Amino acid sequence: MRKLSKPDIIEKNQLAGELEERKDKLEDALAVYAAAIDEAWSKLERDVESYNEKLEEVQNFVGNIVSQMEDYVSERSDRWQESDAASDYSSWQSDWENVSTLPLELEEPSKFEDTAPELTGRELLDDLSESVDG
Repeated sequence: MRKLSKPDIIEKNQLAGELEERKDKLEDALAVYAAAIDEAWSKLERDVESYNEKLEEVQNFVGNIVSQMEDYVSERSDRWQESDAASDYSSWQSDWENVSTLPLELEEPSKFEDTAPELTGRELLDDLSESVDG
């Protein structure tokens, strides 16, 4: 065979056109997917910010309670300071002092557009010669 037959050329052109259509459809779907990811990330950022704001309120509340506990301890007598009650109180206070209120930090993932697959369409078949040279 030195060249494609007419039916082969027709099939090649038909497949090239169909592949191009499927490529366009897939690119549209990928664009919708990328937009959904961006929208989801934006919502997640807002939710993280809201969570961190509430966490800051919790931190302020815990700090206030710990401060009140410190005041209470400082107002107690030396005898109380060495008692079992002081030891129990100290343990309770320690629980409050050790509450972790570090804000949540998330790292934004790579943009989908940067990692999206490269698609090929009509050019895959259009670039192939239909006959041998020479």
